[in-house]
Amino acid sequence: MKFLKSERSFSLTLIICLAAAALLFSSSLAGAAYISHKVTGYTTYDLENSSELYSYLEYDLKLEQRLEKGQFVLNPKLQINTLEEELELELYEGYLDYYFSNADLRIGRQIISWGKADGLTVTNLINDQSRVQRPFVNPDDRFLGSDAFKLDYYTDSGTLEAVISLPPRDSDLDADQSGFGLRYSVLGMGSDYEISAGSFPQYNPMLEVYNRVTGSSEALYRDQNFIGGSFSNDLGKFVLKGEGAYFFNRDYLQQTEKGPQIVENNELELLVGIDYYLGDYLIALQAKEGILIDEPNNLVRDKTKGEYSLLVQRSFMRDNLNLENWLIYREMPELPNMEDTLLWRPRLSYDYSDQLTLSTGLDHVIDGPEKSEIFAQIEYTF
Repeated sequence: MKFLKSERSFSLTLIICLAAAALLFSSSLAGAAYISHKVTGYTTYDLENSSELYSYLEYDLKLEQRLEKGQFVLNPKLQINTLEEELELELYEGYLDYYFSNADLRIGRQIISWGKADGLTVTNLINDQSRVQRPFVNPDDRFLGSDAFKLDYYTDSGTLEAVISLPPRDSDLDADQSGFGLRYSVLGMGSDYEISAGSFPQYNPMLEVYNRVTGSSEALYRDQNFIGGSFSNDLGKFVLKGEGAYFFNRDYLQQTEKGPQIVENNELELLVGIDYYLGDYLIALQAKEGILIDEPNNLVRDKTKGEYSLLVQRSFMRDNLNLENWLIYREMPELPNMEDTLLWRPRLSYDYSDQLTLSTGLDHVIDGPEKSEIFAQIEYTF
């Protein structure tokens, strides 16, 4: 078995560990540390070829130490890829919180979520996403921790949040691709909203195709400069959600007589969703549209590009058994190995006890180029 070191970047991890160690051994300790352990077994199969695609055994340790004016959280994961016989150690989250009278400061690797929608997103751009092709039990599990500073300032009417993040670990770690953004959010009785703006690097699949076709070495991560917001409104059995953002100078692939070229264009993304609670059922419908403001000639995508999802969810046996069905339709750019896709994603999860959870699911491609996969997962927490 070979040991595969996790990809390291110039990050805040070392600073966090040193600062936390100094605090942990000082008089600022406010109590015993809370430690939890979780062991996960996971495997996925290709239904068409009846072959195992991916399998791992993961040990997840989470330590939370309360301090007099904050807390320290460390969440490393040790994973054994049983097919490739690789051992990988990764810091999923590791941060230090410091509490002021009307503000909180968090420094380190963390998951930061913006926006109100579930599944489909518009403004949730801070964290990079995993590109490992395997089904996830929860779609939010695809997000990776970012090394960042986050400051929350609380006012009488809402919260002002400032974020500065280092480049994603899978990028070329160009210091110019550090992210930054501001968000103002208000939580009300039955309704809430947020206004956000910033610039965060995100992976662009068009650039990977461009490099493959032309032999270039363009950076695959490009800054997403945007201004936008979101809202959620409780209407009894209905919950209305929406997100929107205007993106400046996004990169797109253009076909010309001289071959493919990268061009910039502004884009407006809009998302609207509605959740309906019918007895024990949750029915959630979301629609997302990306609209190019000025479409150049021979662009490899249409002026509008949509993504739509329908979720039907039901809990049984005192909420211990959860069944959900997703239908997702994605309109894709006209690129190699990319086609419009209709995906069915059923998920079944059973909490056998407070410690043991069993999950299984399917990613079935009804129409599109991707393969259909089934997975099974066991989680034991102690």
